[in-house]
Amino acid sequence: MKTTVTRETSKTNKVFRLIDCSAFAALMILLVIIVISSGMANIQTDSIDYYAIVQRLTQNSGNPIVRNLHFAEQRSPGYPVLSLIPYYLISSLVEPFVQTEKIVTPSNRPDSPRQAPTERMLLPSQPILFRDIFFKDFYIETQDSWFEWKIIASMLFTSYAFLFIGLIFAVKSLALENKSFLGASLVPLVAITSGVFMHNIVNTPAYATLNVSKLRETITPK
Repeated sequence: MKTTVTRETSKTNKVFRLIDCSAFAALMILLVIIVISSGMANIQTDSIDYYAIVQRLTQNSGNPIVRNLHFAEQRSPGYPVLSLIPYYLISSLVEPFVQTEKIVTPSNRPDSPRQAPTERMLLPSQPILFRDIFFKDFYIETQDSWFEWKIIASMLFTSYAFLFIGLIFAVKSLALENKSFLGASLVPLVAITSGVFMHNIVNTPAYATLNVSKLRETITPK
């Protein structure tokens, strides 16, 4: 009798684990779809610093996208340095086979009305969807520079790599005490249902905020 109950319990646990793993995979796929459809390359005041650091590290001969960055020296160099990996992969494996389009928006033309300084802090003047940045460089008249797709793409690939690798390792951390634990699907579920996490994932991925340390603290039982 006891053996029968044990077998039934084991079968039930396997069913729940299968449901849990399936939900985890489905939620991860949903996150990928959200990133592809809604993720933005929106360079604002904070992430401008990271863009400028990557631009300097690549030893680009062009003019910097911004000058006199007051807080660049206080930024951790880890994120820009890691962004060099996808940058050089893109430069060697993708760029030689595509033609980069040079975009000069109407607001950047010489005969267009000047914008207020606060409005010019958005580079380019409007956020661009992640999927729309590829193979396009945007001219920044105020700096006589180019907002390069290679640099922003490398930053976004790095950020999203941090996100998805972090989610997987959060699950592995939760499984250290019990390999057959239930709740793997809670990791991406917490991210998707959190306004703060979704803001970072969709609106500000170029800023180095896509880590899941707080997420792991949120779902780890005390």
